[in-house]
Amino acid sequence: MLKPNGVLAYWGYLLPEINPAVDAIVKYYHNDTVGRFWPPDREPLLNLYAKVKPPAPRVLEEGFTMEAEWSVDQLIGMLDSWSATHRAQEETGHDPLPAAASLLKVIWGSESTKEIVRWPLKVHAFRFNSNS
Repeated sequence: MLKPNGVLAYWGYLLPEINPAVDAIVKYYHNDTVGRFWPPDREPLLNLYAKVKPPAPRVLEEGFTMEAEWSVDQLIGMLDSWSATHRAQEETGHDPLPAAASLLKVIWGSESTKEIVRWPLKVHAFRFNSNS
């Protein structure tokens, strides 16, 4: 419940972008390896909430880019944090991550190398007036 003139804000981000080879592995892992293990209600996030239309005036819709410098182990840790990775392990009894991690390590090169990682991010905000 919002107070009068309260603002509802939400945001989402997409897959990380590093370089074409790494991006292809991450995308394949996300869509194909663990794709069927994602919750079915993720569609709004995958469209960065473009189709969500609260009954209030929009006060902000802006794209940003989050950026970090990561090692390959940090990227693998992100993949391991995904609920779909854990759901795949639970439902199949098989950990899908080691195969993708091995490919990422080969393509990345030195495990001590840091790469710039970027995530497309979108922020939406709506103001709910007491008479909306």
